[in-house]
Amino acid sequence: MNQRVNLQYSIDIDELPTEARRLFLSAHKFLVDSVETLRGFDESGTSILSVDGLKTIDDIRTSMMKADYVFADIQNIIK
Repeated sequence: MNQRVNLQYSIDIDELPTEARRLFLSAHKFLVDSVETLRGFDESGTSILSVDGLKTIDDIRTSMMKADYVFADIQNIIK
């Protein structure tokens, strides 16, 4: 089970674009990971209606969820 915590810290305003970019790249990595997992499963020829298919879907959804959390953080920073 994934547990989320909220952190609060301060940075210089000049560092904000760099920090936002770091977060954006983190979200990008999660999305790339989900696509790679999907591609690997598709190329394996394993039935989607299997235990492996279920695990793959869970892994993809988890990666996408992590990306969404990071995008939400970036939105909150911008707001």
